[in-house]
Amino acid sequence: LAAQFYFRDFTVLKVMFVGIVVAMTLVFLASSLKLLDTNLIYVNPTYLWPGILGGLIMGFGFIIGGFCPGTSLVAVATLKLDGVFFTLGVLVGVFLFGETVELFSTFWSSSYMGRLTLPDWRGLSTGTVLLLVIGMALMMFIAAEIVESHVRGKLSSRVRNRQILAAVILALIGLQVFILGQPTVEDRWEKV
Repeated sequence: LAAQFYFRDFTVLKVMFVGIVVAMTLVFLASSLKLLDTNLIYVNPTYLWPGILGGLIMGFGFIIGGFCPGTSLVAVATLKLDGVFFTLGVLVGVFLFGETVELFSTFWSSSYMGRLTLPDWRGLSTGTVLLLVIGMALMMFIAAEIVESHVRGKLSSRVRNRQILAAVILALIGLQVFILGQPTVEDRWEKV
């Protein structure tokens, strides 16, 4: 995990983007086929500035400790001392936050934006947003590969061909969702 922040290994970035893109594609494909009503999926409300600050604090902890909360628990289970100290630090931080949250409750509740999704935020269709996210993920993969290749040397052509094939498949699935579009409320009622 820490190697990502030192630009040596972008495996975590790639895994997270693959998870995001696959989940997003499948949810919106199921919605396009009228199998799923995305309005019924719970989306956490957005508090912009507290979310940004919390993300920066958490990211700083990832860099310093080399763990995320989940991997630190795995490290504790395998009796790794650094994982134990990281987990204790997380627990102390959670406790301190819970005990002092009243001191900054105004900030904690600021910049409330409600249920906000990317299509709502930018006023774009779901298919357009999906294609943009897939494009962003592919650009991030290419950038990560370029940086890693400078550190580790060239990639084999077999690995490169598999990456190109995966990118083409992903782009085609995204294009399919873009073409199908998202059903309206009337379409969903008609299906019911």
